[in-house]
Amino acid sequence: TPYMGMARALIGAGELEKAKETLVKVLEIEPEMENALFYLGEVSQKLEDYSQAVICYEKLMELRPEDTLIKERLMDNLWKTDDNENKYNISLKIYEQDNSYLQNLLWACSVCKDEQKMDEMLELIKDTDQYYPVKALFESYTALKNGDREKAETILFDLENSEKLFQYGTLYYGECDGQKNKDGLGIGIQKVFGKYGVVVGTWSCGYWDG
Repeated sequence: TPYMGMARALIGAGELEKAKETLVKVLEIEPEMENALFYLGEVSQKLEDYSQAVICYEKLMELRPEDTLIKERLMDNLWKTDDNENKYNISLKIYEQDNSYLQNLLWACSVCKDEQKMDEMLELIKDTDQYYPVKALFESYTALKNGDREKAETILFDLENSEKLFQYGTLYYGECDGQKNKDGLGIGIQKVFGKYGVVVGTWSCGYWDG
């Protein structure tokens, strides 16, 4: 389509709004043109239209499921939107394509503050080595949220099951923004100086108070 060349020229000239309009026209003609979807996602992100960027990268992920760059861009834009339900649903799709994105799904689950989603996650991962640590995080966080810090600590400081707890690696659950923890309640299984440990408490100004 001639619109594609026009869109590239507009991007090169810094005419991003016009480039966006032109790329939309391209996709009306060829809805699965990967270059157009990629450029529209990129332009939309620069214009801070993160919801449009998410639509583009989500479609690209369907077309190129092995492309990790697309997943990373999708997550980056997703966490700049306000729709927490959509964050969870798309994070679930990402995870189903590649279960190494477990932490992103945990963050998406936590922002929804929905115990049903916690149950859904456990059902999804019940036959994997991710099950025990995630279950422990959920149970510990629920106890902490209900004001029972002692129970929260007991769940994670379970020496008999420490091997299962740490077999997956570093994981966090609690208040977050999709990239890191935010001020508020938090639970963590983490590796520091080559050794694994757990944290139960609150995250404040970049430090754990736990």
